[in-house]
Amino acid sequence: MQVLSFPPETTVSAPLPHIYLAELRQSSWGPFQATASCHVVSVVSLQLRWVCAHCTSVCPQGKCLRQGPACFTQTSISQASIRLLVEDGTAEAMVTCTDYHVAAALGLCANEWSSLLEFVRKPGRVVLQFMEPGAQLESSAKTEDPLTLYLHTLCTSPSVLRPIVLSFELERKPSNITPLEPPRLQRFQCGEPLLTRVNPRLRLACLSIQESEYPISLGAFASSC
Repeated sequence: MQVLSFPPETTVSAPLPHIYLAELRQSSWGPFQATASCHVVSVVSLQLRWVCAHCTSVCPQGKCLRQGPACFTQTSISQASIRLLVEDGTAEAMVTCTDYHVAAALGLCANEWSSLLEFVRKPGRVVLQFMEPGAQLESSAKTEDPLTLYLHTLCTSPSVLRPIVLSFELERKPSNITPLEPPRLQRFQCGEPLLTRVNPRLRLACLSIQESEYPISLGAFASSC
């Protein structure tokens, strides 16, 4: 088996520009890579799985499930992805994080991340889907499964829904960031209900996640590493 570990610390030759997310819409020449201080509104989806190193089939308990022809490879590797809805007060964005960036998004240290992946080895794959903030959980496992319950609780806790400093790149070139969905009207509750025009969400790929200089208290979800 192989667990995707945290990469060694590297020195960035030139810091990325720190921007507001709305600047990506206002400027067609906006930076393709940048950093923004934002807040994680919700987890949209989470997928953790072990796959065969040879054929990429799911490997519950480390055994490849491929048939016809059968695969006898004994090596499996872990894969992870998470989609986050974030906002910085100027715009919303859907952020895709993969592999060890998922651990950072979940607020887990290296030891906690390795332990979580070990629990995923038995089913081979765990998928959680949150359609909208507060919506009912859709999962690949039974909702009473302890692992699913833990991940659901974690994904809706302050240890994940928190302020972060996000380094990212656009999923499309800056000259073509027009989202597929049109602007929409959305209702907000701020003392009295307000109806306002909301621009489509940007689509970003995570480069790194750093903790904010002003973290909130995490209580029981504080890391023990």
